[in-house]
Parts: sequence; structure tokens; C-alpha cells
Amino acid sequence: MNKAHFNAAVAFGRELILSQDLDPLYTAVCGAKLPFSMRARIVLAYSCVYHLGASAVIATDKQFWPTLEAAAINKDLYWPRGHERRHWRGAQALRTVAYFKQHYRRPDDVIAEWLTGDMTFAAVAERVHKLPQYGPWAVFKVADLIDRVLGCKVDFSDCAMGVYSEPRKGSALLLTGDTEAHITDADVDYVVRQLLLPQNLGKLKAPPTFDRLVNAQEAETVLCKYKSSVGGHYPMGLDSHEVYEGLCNPKWACTTTRKMVAVAKELKYAVR
Repeated sequence: MNKAHFNAAVAFGRELILSQDLDPLYTAVCGAKLPFSMRARIVLAYSCVYHLGASAVIATDKQFWPTLEAAAINKDLYWPRGHERRHWRGAQALRTVAYFKQHYRRPDDVIAEWLTGDMTFAAVAERVHKLPQYGPWAVFKVADLIDRVLGCKVDFSDCAMGVYSEPRKGSALLLTGDTEAHITDADVDYVVRQLLLPQNLGKLKAPPTFDRLVNAQEAETVLCKYKSSVGGHYPMGLDSHEVYEGLCNPKWACTTTRKMVAVAKELKYAVR
């Protein structure tokens, strides 16, 4: 283990978790005490556009599918995309919406299918992955949203973290000091286990509901964000600030976003 990077990652991860900058949009949605049906619609919209303000507007519109379709068409680039969903556009995005409209009468029906059956990560991933343009990373994010935002427990113990490039590079950095070093899946698992030891991050409770100790889901985010911070791409608090600023944009003003703004504003790094 590269002690300098590992110790720095533990300190960085501790601050991410305690400040709730780990996944501040989870805090904004859950802290607003929205009904399950609204949280579910936000999760579905967010899985497409990765922007919380836009997702809230889509979710609150009674014409969910037409509004999501408008976001897919994105005339005049009105509807933003989070970096992770930058490729959800054009024909690819329209293919997703067409599939939804063909197979599901309501957005709630998509969520119901995601929650029906075995709730291991592999089982949930299989149900989500059949959707057009829901690749491995989107599938992981949906499973995490189901667990943390919807409060429907997903067992991630069968999730092979090594298949994802960013946590793999983060693990390589902590293990060798080099993000590009070749490491095995067993090495990735080892780094995650070390992060989750009680003397490191293992005694911390997982935001936003703090109903369990942190596990591999949170370790994955720590690895990704620490690796980005070392590369100069993730200053502490960036997500908290961007979530808050995105919700404050008048373009997304609605009752739901106002409730989330009130929560997001209280995050340690929201206001600069």
C-alpha cells in the first residue's frame, strides 16, 4: 500500500462523508422529505440526465414521458446533462424514451419493475441493464439511488468493483501511487476492505440517512473523488456547491426544488 496516498484518501473520505459531500444530491432529495412516488420519479429522471434541478422539473410534470422526451431532444440545449450522462443525447436518448413509452404506462411502473424480485446488486443490475443506454456505470448508479434515496435495500456484496475504471484507477493510486498501474480485481477488493476497516472509515455512518455503516458503495465514491482530487479535478465540496447552484437556477423553480434548496443550502460546502 502507498501509505501517503492511502492516509490522504482516508482523511479525504472522512471529510466527504461527514460533510455529506459524498453524494449531496442524495441528501437534498431525502432531506426534503418528499413522498416516495416523487423520489422515485426524480430517480428515474436523474438516471437519464444526471442533473437534479432538471430531474425535479421532469418529475413534477404530470406529462412525465413527453417532458423526458423534450429533455432527450434538448432543443437549444435547454436541458443540461451531468458529465456522466453527456452521451445521453440525440438518437441514443430518444431510443431510451421510446422504450419507456412502449413498455411502461407510467414512470412509476419502471421503478416498480426495478424493485420487483431479488434485491442483490446483480439482480437489480440485470433488470436495469436491459434498458437502452443504461450501461454498467448507469446501472451501478441506479442501484445506489434505489438503496440510498428510495430506501429499498440493495445488497452490494456481489458487486465486482474492479469492472469500473474510476474506482479501479483510484485503487491503483492507493496501492501503488500510480493510477495507471496494473492491478487485479483482488487488489481492488483489498483496497476497499482496507478503507472500510474500523480504524479508517468503517465506523462512519453512511449519508444521507445514516442508517448503516459505510460499505463498498461509499468506498467506491471515495476512490473516485480522491483520484479526481489528486488530478486537480475535484476540490472538496465541488458537488455540494454544484447541486445547490443547480437547484437555485430559476429555470428549475418549483415546489420540489425549493424544498431541496432549503436542505442543500445547509451543506457545509454549498455556499461559496
